[in-house]
Amino acid sequence: MGRADIGSYMKEVAERNDMMRKPRRMLVSSYYLEKGMIITTMFNFLIELGLEVTKIYSFIEYEPQRCFQHFVDPVVEARREGDKNPDSRVVADTMKLLGNKSYGYQIMNRAKHSVTKYGNDSNILSLAYCRMKNPTMIGSLCSIVFFAKPTS
Repeated sequence: MGRADIGSYMKEVAERNDMMRKPRRMLVSSYYLEKGMIITTMFNFLIELGLEVTKIYSFIEYEPQRCFQHFVDPVVEARREGDKNPDSRVVADTMKLLGNKSYGYQIMNRAKHSVTKYGNDSNILSLAYCRMKNPTMIGSLCSIVFFAKPTS
């Protein structure tokens, strides 16, 4: 691969920084997708780069709308009321927790969570062995084992 094989912008960068003077063998990443999903912006970008599409199986049209408005409005209104009226503070705090909980679970990295099990050597070995993190002995009869929590 040499300067003749790259686009005009990167060619200018290579010449300006005195790079790629001699052609050389390189590992080049490529994109192959069979019966997979791809978003429109990426699809258009790849088409412009010369992507060859052999068949489109289906598509989903996105229609932007405020689908959670009926949920968000009461949460916001209760919190505003709680700021104005101290008697409504409990309702405002409850609605705040409800609003935060609704998306917080979705963005949580559950791969970092673990499950703790206690037992003796015979029943610890019968548990999900492949997910064990760091078994620890507590005395001579009891062990504590941390398991990676399944993400699905």
